[in-house]
Amino acid sequence: MSFVNGLTIAICTMHREDDLLKCIKSIFRQSVFFDNYSSELIVVDDGALTKEYLDKIERFSSGKCPFIYKKKAKKGLIHSRVEAIRAATYEVVLFLDDDVELEDGYLDCLLQTYSSDQEVVAVGGVNVLQKEGFLGRLIKQIAGLTSRNPGRLSFSGFGGSMSLWALQEETFTSEFLSGCNMSFRLGTIRNIAVPDWLEGYSLGEDLYFSRHASRHGKVLVNPLLRVKHYESPFSRQPSSHTAYSRITNHYNLLRMDHRRSVSKFKIALSGLFLLASSVGKPQILKGYLKGLLWAAVSGS
Repeated sequence: MSFVNGLTIAICTMHREDDLLKCIKSIFRQSVFFDNYSSELIVVDDGALTKEYLDKIERFSSGKCPFIYKKKAKKGLIHSRVEAIRAATYEVVLFLDDDVELEDGYLDCLLQTYSSDQEVVAVGGVNVLQKEGFLGRLIKQIAGLTSRNPGRLSFSGFGGSMSLWALQEETFTSEFLSGCNMSFRLGTIRNIAVPDWLEGYSLGEDLYFSRHASRHGKVLVNPLLRVKHYESPFSRQPSSHTAYSRITNHYNLLRMDHRRSVSKFKIALSGLFLLASSVGKPQILKGYLKGLLWAAVSGS
């Protein structure tokens, strides 16, 4: 066993006050954890939380762990992540989306997973609300958007196999974690660079962080680490912008990964167009088309 010295819980938020409060309540319901481990809560704000609201968080955290508030000047999720890393004190940093709720025992189980093996550098959990039928998984697998192996990206670099995570019974190694609840040993991400293409909405930054951490040791997903990710509609980019980023950012991730061919990305694009067309989403199709034109101009 390798003792972990404590946990930094980091929540990056923007204009989701109600969701954030639910998330924080779920953290502090796990009171036994705070009796056994040193910890801190960092909230990095891309919005405008009021003093009254921050006082409310302070009351929840009082007697359990220090609360640190960071008001960020530079917009974008990845910059919020970096801000939290700079402020973090403890060996493990857990990033939570502001629209998740932790199930009981999450925090204890997380640090026990790290303590079991010094080579573990990153650990993530599963979203119990993410469900997909067999037919949907099959279509995405054929299109190159998912893998049959829950711990592997698809051949075109997408993380669709995440839909299999809640079905697993044992901890497994993974090439990637889910950004809604992912954690890292601080030393492995302390000096992580911020590429230009991850500015703004930062879609795909969880794959980027996971790939960076995997150079230092084991990346695990523990299905006992369970969250409910509600995917709040508030403070999200328009669907066309998100679709555009889904293509351009994954294209850039592929160019960093020599194990996968950028040319296979075209197969996945066909699948994305087919799925968007089948549900009648013209704004998403518009974003995909714009991203495809960008990729064609950028070359491989």
